[in-house]
Amino acid sequence: MKSTLIASLSLLVACGVGCSGGPDDHSLGAPVGQAQLVITNQTPTLIEGTFVDGTASLHFQSVELAPRKADVTIRAGETELALHVDFALGEGEFDAKAGQLNEAQVGAMLQLMTALNDALPSEDTVATEALGRTLNFFSEAPASTPLPSFKFVSENRIAHLSCGCSWQDAFGYFNWMGMGESCGTSAAPHCPGRCGVGCGPDHLWNLRWGTGAYTADCARHDYGVGSWGAASDDYLFASYNCT
Repeated sequence: MKSTLIASLSLLVACGVGCSGGPDDHSLGAPVGQAQLVITNQTPTLIEGTFVDGTASLHFQSVELAPRKADVTIRAGETELALHVDFALGEGEFDAKAGQLNEAQVGAMLQLMTALNDALPSEDTVATEALGRTLNFFSEAPASTPLPSFKFVSENRIAHLSCGCSWQDAFGYFNWMGMGESCGTSAAPHCPGRCGVGCGPDHLWNLRWGTGAYTADCARHDYGVGSWGAASDDYLFASYNCT
């Protein structure tokens, strides 16, 4: 069944849901204004649409290819990001063809994730889970840098952190990690180790796709000692330990 959903969303309202609004908060990246989410096609195995927030425009598609396998494509300007996700095997493959995103496009990823969370039913399909987790991952993509192509396998490398802010070990790198806006250092303020931007709305029961996952690889990425790609399996497959 094909359906179309158009939702005009105030980013001022979205900021009330997803960020504290303080001067150091960076859990939402787009400026205050009007954003529009248009879901052009939605079935149990497919979701497709567009999102415009005033500074960036995204086209998204996520399709379930087989049980627990999905292909997600996000197009931002001239850049097309393709991610294949196999939840059953804990494997994936990312291809950006050396394209890159600007800061507004990276910020729009989180705005789209928040908008979809509000628009979609709370029970995920494989397609919506793959799309939401992908957007959470892309919301931390490096801006204005050619993006690499890579394959990733979880292989038990996902190591959860303790939730409380404390001095912790992230595969041999020690620093302050865990929940709490006062946690971290100037190198990684606000909830280092969270697989997502800033501290995020982990306290909201109905926001999904990455909230509450605190892992060693995400901490290494936050502190700049590990790459964005190295944390990809954590974003896509880590269970939520700190909701």
